[in-house]
Amino acid sequence: MRRDGLWSERLGMFVARDARTGQPHSERTVAGLLPLVLPGLPEPLVAALVATLTGDAFRAEDDGVYGVPSFDLTDPRYDAQRYWRGPTWLNTTWLVARGLRSHGHHELAAKLNMDILRLAERAGLREYFNPTTGSGHGTDDFSWSAAVLIDVLADLSEPS
Repeated sequence: MRRDGLWSERLGMFVARDARTGQPHSERTVAGLLPLVLPGLPEPLVAALVATLTGDAFRAEDDGVYGVPSFDLTDPRYDAQRYWRGPTWLNTTWLVARGLRSHGHHELAAKLNMDILRLAERAGLREYFNPTTGSGHGTDDFSWSAAVLIDVLADLSEPS
């Protein structure tokens, strides 16, 4: 599988590349976990992404963290209120959960789907959420949050 130099062994995830300089970015963001949706992702990369997702940077297994924060919780630049610098988004959490499920990580995927339900119940269909308090921010009645919620509820209603 071609990774075009976007895999960072040090960060345990994929990274973005600066279009002007060609240099890879050095921070952990939810975008680096999204390749989990690729069905052919090699198992060692899946395992590394799951380790990063459940480690200190994102704490996805922690009941005190809702969904997948958009930015590394341990980075000094993390800010739960700042757009894409920390908040949890339902759409990216949903994508990560779908990827986990496709690679056999059903328990962690189910936890993330429950986080989506908890966030919507707690704060409504907001644009984004504080990953540690669950408070909603940005626009109310956000359509992609509604679409994600409908999909998660539909999955729950299907017989196992």
